[in-house]
Amino acid sequence: MLNKSEIPDLHTLISRRELVYFLDQINVIFPGEISVLDSEGGIIYENGHVKDQTDLDIKPETEFISHPFNITNGSSGSIVVSIDENTQKETLKDNVATLAKMISDKLEQELKSDNLASEIINIYQELNLLYELGELLSSVLDAKEICRIVLDQAVDIINPKSAFVMLIEPDTDELVMTASMGIDNKFKDLRLQMKESIYSKVIRNGSPTVIDDLEKYPELQDKISKDNDLFTIPIMVVPINIKEKVSGIISMSEKENGKKFTTEDTKLITAMASQAGMSLGNARLYEEQREMFLGTVETLAAAVEAKDPYTIGHCRRVAEYAVLIGQELGLPEGEVADLRLAGILHDIGKIGISGLVLKKRGGLSRSEHEKLKNHPVKGAEIIGRMQHMKNIALWIKHHHECYDGSGYPDGLKEEEIPLHSRILALADAYDILTLSRNYNARYPYDIPIVKLHLSSGNQYDPAIVDIFLNLVRENGYKKYLDEYNKNPDKGGMKLNRVAYYRIDSEIINILTQEAQGKALSEDEQQRLQELRKSVLR
Repeated sequence: MLNKSEIPDLHTLISRRELVYFLDQINVIFPGEISVLDSEGGIIYENGHVKDQTDLDIKPETEFISHPFNITNGSSGSIVVSIDENTQKETLKDNVATLAKMISDKLEQELKSDNLASEIINIYQELNLLYELGELLSSVLDAKEICRIVLDQAVDIINPKSAFVMLIEPDTDELVMTASMGIDNKFKDLRLQMKESIYSKVIRNGSPTVIDDLEKYPELQDKISKDNDLFTIPIMVVPINIKEKVSGIISMSEKENGKKFTTEDTKLITAMASQAGMSLGNARLYEEQREMFLGTVETLAAAVEAKDPYTIGHCRRVAEYAVLIGQELGLPEGEVADLRLAGILHDIGKIGISGLVLKKRGGLSRSEHEKLKNHPVKGAEIIGRMQHMKNIALWIKHHHECYDGSGYPDGLKEEEIPLHSRILALADAYDILTLSRNYNARYPYDIPIVKLHLSSGNQYDPAIVDIFLNLVRENGYKKYLDEYNKNPDKGGMKLNRVAYYRIDSEIINILTQEAQGKALSEDEQQRLQELRKSVLR
């Protein structure tokens, strides 16, 4: 567990200033010379001096009286007092016995002081560790990240060969692997039936357990064995409580140094599990509030979409596309979550625009067009009233800016446009393109890909276009595999990813030429049909 001071031996104790001073005082007033010997007969203290455990050298003509003593750290020794012919031996024997008792008591006091100091140091270290853990968890609201942080800290302290955290999934009552260290990859996604697992007793009783002898747990004989990589005894299992209900466990198997799990180990990991439970409870509460908030936000978005049934689900899809791009860019989870909100709310400014304008399929008047162009600003004003959504408001305001500076409302260009706005712009455009297509529905993304490709660097950030088009293409390949597996006789040879991408690229190149105004020859048109047929479009 924590680094403790080693238990001092007898020589170390006798060498301490307080003990030397005590013996010196006794030596002055006591008749005869006093020596302190260890259990092997080596001298530790003699006539006012601490020795390096040399053998006792007593002259043959010298008489002496000795008396043994023992202390609770397991050390033992004796007091030896030399006497002369004038000494009353019987009286001195009693005095030596009393002296041995006094020295033994003094040594016990030193040990108690050591133990108290060690305990204070341990408590301080434990509090410091728990404080540091609290600091690490203070701003984390993701359950997996909470479990990872707690496990990392626990492993650093206990140093087990393997350890993991499993949380109970409320809907299934299964224990689900959430964080792990030192276990085989085959266990990374492990799910266990709670009632049938080795942890059922811990979960039922809600108290930590150390399994170090299988004879005490006959019901676990078939679940724990020497060949089981996951459950190697001894095992320490500590429950994680969320709102006074056991909601998971921390499990550790066998220390690297071969030492047993101690009571102090269990107490510390229990304290860490308690902190984990509080953080997980906060994370759940946050998630519940977030879901309620998202529900409210989606209701607002639905109110806008209700004005134009043609765009039902548009905001939700834009949010999904934006999240995919954000994740591919490696944005932090918090930013991705905010990006989802921005996607759902990006058209909230249209709430004040007449449904007649939104549904109008012909050209808009100048006045109508200006009203429509104002919706990003209006949306930013609505969302910006909430202090914690200032960034989202900014992203919404600029999601109609163009990469070349030709957009609105401020004519920003390139890196001047917030990254998240550039993501929203592309996600919004792709969904609008797929909604407004009037070509054969069997070709779900050819034309949108071509249009986005042609607008790369002008209307949209080319880097984001490349990322998104790769995502779309990969999604198309998955759909191709699904369709092929359902109808294997419909096409020819099953394509691997490389062949599919090559064919897809050729289709896009032909369609791009057509979009740029080049008339396709009969051969090119026939080639396009063959290529589309080969990927079951």
